[in-house]
Amino acid sequence: MAVLSTDKATQICYEEKGIGNPPILLIHGVTSSRFTFEYEFEWMSQEHLVIRYDLRGHGDSSKPEGYTLDDHIHDGIELITRLDLRNVILLGESLGSYIAQGIAIKRPDLLSKLILVVPASHGEGSSYGKLQKEHANELVGKTSEEAFKILSKYIIHTPSRFDPIVEQTLHYDHLTPAQKQAATKSITKFDFREELTKIKLPTLVISGKFDILNPPDLGKEASNLIPNAQNIEFDHEGHLLRLENPEHFKKVISEFLNVS
Repeated sequence: MAVLSTDKATQICYEEKGIGNPPILLIHGVTSSRFTFEYEFEWMSQEHLVIRYDLRGHGDSSKPEGYTLDDHIHDGIELITRLDLRNVILLGESLGSYIAQGIAIKRPDLLSKLILVVPASHGEGSSYGKLQKEHANELVGKTSEEAFKILSKYIIHTPSRFDPIVEQTLHYDHLTPAQKQAATKSITKFDFREELTKIKLPTLVISGKFDILNPPDLGKEASNLIPNAQNIEFDHEGHLLRLENPEHFKKVISEFLNVS
C-alpha cells in the first residue's frame, strides 16, 4: 500500500500490481473500498499494470467530515497525473462510474478506454442512500451489519452468491455510521448528460437487468449519449453483478480490453 496527497488535507491510499500497458485504474462504489476488486486486481495484473485505491472517506484514505463528487473526481485526476500514468483504462463501478465520467469529461487526454459498471449519468443523490430511506422502518434498532444484510436483499439478485458477497463486503467494512453517512451525502445532484456526447473514448457500459439502484435504462441512456459506447446487460444479476457473476464479468471485460 502507498499513500499520495491530493490536497493539503487528503491522503489517498492505493496499490499497484503487474506490468504492461495500458494501465487500468479501478474505482469502487460508495461505502466500499479497494478490496472489493480483489479478483479483478489479480487477473487483470497478469497483462496490465493495475491500480486500485480507496476513495476519500473510504478504506485507508483520509476521512474528512464532508466532501463532494467533485472532490472524488479531483482525487482521481491527481492520482493519474501524479503517478504519471498514460492512456489509462478507467473502470468505475456505481459511484465509481460517476467519478469515471467526470474524469473522462475533464481530462480525456489521460485515458484510452472507459468502462462504466452499473452507471447513471445523472441523479438527485445517492441511490444507496435512497434505498436506506425507503426501507428505514426495517432498519430501526439494527446494527450496521444487520442493516447491510437487510438492504443486500434488494441489491443482490443471485441467491447462491448472497452469503459470500455479504461476508466479503462486511470483512472489509471498517467505516463508522458517521463515515458512511458522509460517504452517501457526498453524492448530491449531478448531471453529465450534456457532456457525455463529447467523449470520444471507446466505452463499455454494463448494467444488471434486476438492478434497482441504477436500473439498466440508465446504462442504456449513458451508452446512447457516448458516441463510441457499447452497452451490455447482464440478464440475471442486480447492482452487484460483478460479484454475482465474476466469470462472466471477466469474459466481457477481457473481450473489451483486447479490442484495439
